[in-house]
Amino acid sequence: MADITADDVLAQLQNSITLSNSTWDVTSGPVIDVMARPQSGQIAAAENAASDLRQLFTLQFPAVITSDEATAALGNYGSAPGLGRKAQVTQYFMSFSKPTVDVPIPAGSLVSNVDGSLVYTVIASNTIYAASSTSYYNPSRNTYEIPITIQAIGVGSQYEIPAQRINTLLTPIIGIDATENRSVPTLGTSAETLVSQSTRLSNALLGINKGATGGLATLITNAFSDLISDVSVVQPFDKEFTRMISGPALDMYLMGSAYVSVTQSFQVLAGDVQFLLTNVPVFSINSVLFNNTAVTNYQLVPDSSRATGYSLDSQDYVVFSTPFAVAGVLTVGYTYNSILSMVYSQLFSSGSSYLFNTDMLLRLPFNVSVNIQGVAKVLPSYSATDVTTQINAYLQKLLTPTSFSNNILYPEITRQNLLNSVPGIQTLRFNTFKRNVGSLSPVEVIILNKNEEFYYDATIINIQVN
Repeated sequence: MADITADDVLAQLQNSITLSNSTWDVTSGPVIDVMARPQSGQIAAAENAASDLRQLFTLQFPAVITSDEATAALGNYGSAPGLGRKAQVTQYFMSFSKPTVDVPIPAGSLVSNVDGSLVYTVIASNTIYAASSTSYYNPSRNTYEIPITIQAIGVGSQYEIPAQRINTLLTPIIGIDATENRSVPTLGTSAETLVSQSTRLSNALLGINKGATGGLATLITNAFSDLISDVSVVQPFDKEFTRMISGPALDMYLMGSAYVSVTQSFQVLAGDVQFLLTNVPVFSINSVLFNNTAVTNYQLVPDSSRATGYSLDSQDYVVFSTPFAVAGVLTVGYTYNSILSMVYSQLFSSGSSYLFNTDMLLRLPFNVSVNIQGVAKVLPSYSATDVTTQINAYLQKLLTPTSFSNNILYPEITRQNLLNSVPGIQTLRFNTFKRNVGSLSPVEVIILNKNEEFYYDATIINIQVN
């Protein structure tokens, strides 16, 4: 609604006077010059202020609230404007000659693009060890190199530039001749807009309180709305809570992802067979090198226990089938879901007072794969191949949830929805419709626990269409 001006008020006063007495002069004279014209500006200002207040109290304030007002209001509800997130990427630091002394790359070292407009910093120190220099040799580039995670010094997606563009050493590092990124930085987001702040403030005014479990869940989804679609809170009295505790505690399951690839190096001793990965929960192993030679006799052993599995307390290992016979350097490249550490670092790392003296463990939900086998018959004018594709697409969407409220699957309802959604199906029968693990019968209603989500596994879904 546009602001009312003094001229608008004056016109309304003139019209009102004319309606009361049409013989009065409303263009000049004492009535207009002494009363109407001087007061119209003050009345307009008061009317605009009242309109703003009405919008504030009816939660229509995005149109009138200022940045300072939003910041102050959010502070009353224990929150603050989102500051944005800094993009991260694996950066390679290279030496063109074989190192004869250790080459440390200190945390805080700066790199940038060519013109220096986008600057990044090394998050954690790492070292090329001269004694194991051959393990750092990359024959495809004829360089001795080490991968290290760097982070943009500012927030925003403008830091997500193409590979090979971060190639300038702003901080001289003795022993390092060149640097480059070989993938696009990810996770960079801009500072929260005033519109988004206003939306979160509306939620707070509608009764959302971070001192309650529902408020905590909303706090997380609001702060990471682009990455997290839902949060499920499991309390000690819930049957899904299994870890040992000594006081108030919560398990908070986040439905979302932010995959980051990292490398981790280990000094190996003869006889070693397993190595603990520090960035958790681990999603996959990308590469394993021992003294710069690829090895394949390993497997990822994620922590899948109900107590700490898929959490920030996960004990995820890479385990080798045979012990190492000699000492050396092991370099493991892997991908992990960084969403848990991102939430912890932004929202829950301010101390026990902020955590309400409660032991809160951030976790990912346990995946429940659904085994679906069946037979479908198509109408004569339809392609069995096209119908199969549409059935699989429907089931994939069904088993890729965005909310913990989608926690139950009925075989008959799923069958009827397929008949109604996919054209060309004449008949459809499920021979198997169950949890892939822990089912009681071939066809059953599947009900998830509070800490579970459906997972689409194409290898155990097969609808024969003919």
